Amino acid sequence: RIRRVKCDETKPFCNRCKDLHIKCDGYVIKQPKGREGRGTFFPILPKSQATAITPLRIIAEVQPARILTDEEHRYFDVFRQTTASTLAQYLDTTLWNRIVLQATESTIPIKHSVIALGALHKALDGDPYPHEADTKLHQSTHYRFALQ
Repeated sequence: RIRRVKCDETKPFCNRCKDLHIKCDGYVIKQPKGREGRGTFFPILPKSQATAITPLRIIAEVQPARILTDEEHRYFDVFRQTTASTLAQYLDTTLWNRIVLQATESTIPIKHSVIALGALHKALDGDPYPHEADTKLHQSTHYRFALQ
């Protein structure tokens, strides 16, 4: 039966194990890595046609998500025609002009975000629709729904 001896971790061999004439397995001596010790490098190859991700289907005219009021439709159009193009100057064009607009069809918080951004853009232009008394109320309502 092997007696348990706590290793004192002196290198290259533990003094306690050396005094008892037993093999020290208190710690592993790490071998320095040379070029052979490093991982194997593989070239990065393009994906084959079979495994390539198919691009998103492009919708020429994105329709706003169903069940929108006339005001919401107008703000959606402001986003689609003006706000998305403005944002695309700073961030990816495809994101704002396609992906976000397509996501409004299935994701309610994104729909509310788009409407809120359209209302905000219209208000910042200083040209709210004349029959809407409080554009700020409209945009903050959709902002709250977008955060939920």
